[in-house]
Amino acid sequence: WPAHICSRLLMAVPTGLVVWLASQNFRAGLVVCLMTWFSLYVGWGTYMSIGADTHGYNSRSGVFDWALGRQMENWTYPRRVVRDYAGMSLRGLIWTAPQGYVVYHLGLGWAPSFSG
Repeated sequence: WPAHICSRLLMAVPTGLVVWLASQNFRAGLVVCLMTWFSLYVGWGTYMSIGADTHGYNSRSGVFDWALGRQMENWTYPRRVVRDYAGMSLRGLIWTAPQGYVVYHLGLGWAPSFSG
């Protein structure tokens, strides 16, 4: 992952700057910058086993395993599907919340924030 630091900063820093300038809140800009930068290190692959195999097991760790639980071999198919959908939804919010914050401060409401 160290080889990708610059390319991720190239996305995170401008996003943080836009939030800072739109909201006039330095802390909000910094938080969004860090949130965007760290979110770019997390792949979708952990939660993408939905429906692929009813007996499938994905041993990869996900970014939200601390909240959703890490998939275990003895989990039922419905339990894996719920975990994967929840993980994908939370992962999507990482991408849309920063931009939605800017849109909200432009007076256009919170809806875009929750489109992830």
